Order: sequence, then C-alpha cells, then structure tokens
Amino acid sequence: SISASYAGSATVSGSVSTVQTVTVSAQLVPSIALTFSDPFPLVKENLTLTATLTGGGPTPTGTVMFFDGATLIDTATVNAAGIATFSSNSLTVGRHVLTAKYAGDSTYGPTQTAPQNLDVGLRIVGVSLSASGVAPFGTPVVLTAQVVPNLGDMTAGIPTGTVTFYDDI
Repeated sequence: SISASYAGSATVSGSVSTVQTVTVSAQLVPSIALTFSDPFPLVKENLTLTATLTGGGPTPTGTVMFFDGATLIDTATVNAAGIATFSSNSLTVGRHVLTAKYAGDSTYGPTQTAPQNLDVGLRIVGVSLSASGVAPFGTPVVLTAQVVPNLGDMTAGIPTGTVTFYDDI
C-alpha cells in the first residue's frame, strides 16, 4: 500500500492521500530462440525443433508450446540448460509456420518467438525402365518400370502411385 503525505507549511495545513495498492511484478522477460535440426527437411524425415531460453537470472523453468500456425503440435518441459525440444517425422509436405511459446515461471514472464517458415519437401525417387528386348512387329513388348527411393533411402516407405509410359518423347 502506498500513500502520499504533505506536512504543510506556515500558511497551509498538511494532508494525506488515500491509500493505493500497487502490484510490482518481479518477472523478467527471457529471450527465446527456435531452431530446426534440418532447415530443409523431407517428408517423413525425423525433425527436431529446439527452443532455447536465456534470461538475466536463473535458468528459466516450465514449459514451451510448439505451434504450427494456430495448431498446438506439442508441449515440452524446459530442461536444466533452458532448452525444450520436440521431435517428429509427421510434418506434411509444404510450408509450416512454426512458433515456440514459453509459458513463464515464477521468475520469468511468458514470451514467444517470431513465426518461422519451414518448407518440408518431397523425397526423391528414381525410375528405371526395362523392356523385353527385340520383338518382331505386332508382338507385345513387356515394359517394366521400377520406382525406388534415391540412394536406397527407405525412410519414406515403398513408393506407391501410377507410372506412365510414353512413346518417342
């Protein structure tokens, strides 16, 4: 509670104000940075988002929420080094706008990162073509196409979909 008092002077009487309640917050605002384990991830690739908190006092504690746009994708506990992480291989192909939001604790107030764009790309595959060899006119030719992950990369699973054959491109 705070009040003001005027003692007065030889010609003016003294006075006391009404009591006011003022709440002073001792919370600091920490810095927060969001980084990605791979700035150019591919679909189904394991990706780690790391939120690093630093403050002017003790290490921040509590939780960090990771968002993809307005969608909460995970909540992680801040460790003793001031770091919270989220790992996933479920981000879809396309642009993701990611944000880390710190909830705050008894020393630090809440804060968040600026939104950061992360583009998840398609995995690369190779296509090989084989034919049944020389065939006389009017006889069927067997064409076989094989779609395989590039460099034996099986993290995306077995490719599925349609193969189209073209004549004389």
